[in-house]
Amino acid sequence: MAGEIACAILAGATISANAKPAITTFDPPGSIEVLPPLSINASGAIVGSYGDQDDNPRGFIRNPDGSFTDFDPDGSVATDMYGTDSINDSGVITGSYRDDSFVLHGFIRSADGTIISFDPAGSTETVAMAVNKRGVITGWYLDSN
Repeated sequence: MAGEIACAILAGATISANAKPAITTFDPPGSIEVLPPLSINASGAIVGSYGDQDDNPRGFIRNPDGSFTDFDPDGSVATDMYGTDSINDSGVITGSYRDDSFVLHGFIRSADGTIISFDPAGSTETVAMAVNKRGVITGWYLDSN
């Protein structure tokens, strides 16, 4: 495994005293370091970030079939998902990214892969943490005060 942290999936809705959960470990293809993925939806899609060959954090989805999809908002030099609810059951993802001026922006990624970035008026840093089933995002931002 390439990453310093082994990503793992523990399978099994209920565990009896004698049962052992199935453990699946993974690294996104091309990763040199994997950050701990924090979010999984009901269908088993997992989102997280990994360092690529240039050590730039990139976003990923590990699909329920085991395949991976990389993604980054336009202008991103570092993409991260911070919350335990960064992906909802419809496959909508939220997170934040740094641009080349090291400013944090929020983003939302639809299930079809369309990414929209956002910043509240007056913000200097935006961190999106969670998205609910209706697509409403929570998080925080800093302003000049």
